[in-house]
Amino acid sequence: MAATSQRKHTRRSRNHQGHKSKSSTNGILLFGVGTVVLVLLTFGMMQVMGLGSGHEAGSESAAVSEISRYLGPASYPASLTLAEQGQLDTPTLVWFHADWCHVCQQIKPEVVELGKEYEGQIKFVRLNVDHGESRAAVSRYRVRATPTFVLIDGQGRIRGNVPGWPGYQNITGAFEQLLAGG
Repeated sequence: MAATSQRKHTRRSRNHQGHKSKSSTNGILLFGVGTVVLVLLTFGMMQVMGLGSGHEAGSESAAVSEISRYLGPASYPASLTLAEQGQLDTPTLVWFHADWCHVCQQIKPEVVELGKEYEGQIKFVRLNVDHGESRAAVSRYRVRATPTFVLIDGQGRIRGNVPGWPGYQNITGAFEQLLAGG
């Protein structure tokens, strides 16, 4: 009977040690996975904040600079007011956009190209629909979707209000018509 009792105690002891071994292995594994996740999150945040490699941050900065040069700041209602009052003396394309709008992000290079092509002839105004100072214009122009484009002639008259991307060709056609006096 003593031998049987001894064997049961030995089995329990081994099972308990095996449980401790599995527990410590799981803890090490969990710590390793947690460390990898933390490193990936840190790297991702660095990229979002522009702290990644200098080359990428520099090219992104150049792209933002080019956008601002040809299309103005992300949201600038004062320019819209001047266009509406006919004080800019040039046709104006107002682009209602949003940072979360995938279409807006996709067409941005084409809109920048329009800005380059018509620099000095057409004024570009961007209004971010999520910025508080743009709310009045969003309401006034009944913007229900992003992107939305509004074309204003040099005298402040609205010549078009188009939800969605009408296409490069359609916008250049409208520009040419306005510039020709039509």
